[in-house]
Amino acid sequence: VEAAWHVDFLEHNALQRQKRLRSRALLSLALLAEPMERQWREIYLDVAWSAWQQVIGDERRQREMPKAQQMYEKVLRDTHEAMGLNC
Repeated sequence: VEAAWHVDFLEHNALQRQKRLRSRALLSLALLAEPMERQWREIYLDVAWSAWQQVIGDERRQREMPKAQQMYEKVLRDTHEAMGLNC
């Protein structure tokens, strides 16, 4: 069971990392966009919408996860944080 939880944790973190990289890339593009053309507004809306979806998805995942798996993932997150790793 723990092996499956660990795989789920790693997959979830890889997906979250991809989402963070996408948001960073979009924000970088926003800095390059001409403010007078108002193209940056679309980028900020996209980033805000993605962040909202991520929060809702994370909350739903946390609620649906067994308590033992929640505790297991908390230990992994705390360990990664103590090691200076970004999950």
